[in-house]
Amino acid sequence: MFALLKMVACGLVLALNTVGCFSLMMPFALAKLVLPFAPVRRVTDRVLAALAELWIGINNVWIGAA
Repeated sequence: MFALLKMVACGLVLALNTVGCFSLMMPFALAKLVLPFAPVRRVTDRVLAALAELWIGINNVWIGAA
């Protein structure tokens, strides 16, 4: 029973983390698409990379805790 609860909790954390980080990335990805100028690309690239690192970091924490 504990294994099932742990599996559900891990799946829920993964899903929420993915949806949350994806939602934060979308405005910057769209800005990068619509405004393909070097200054905009520099800012959006940094923000998108930071959000991707955040997603990976959160996944590493819950995997380590599981």
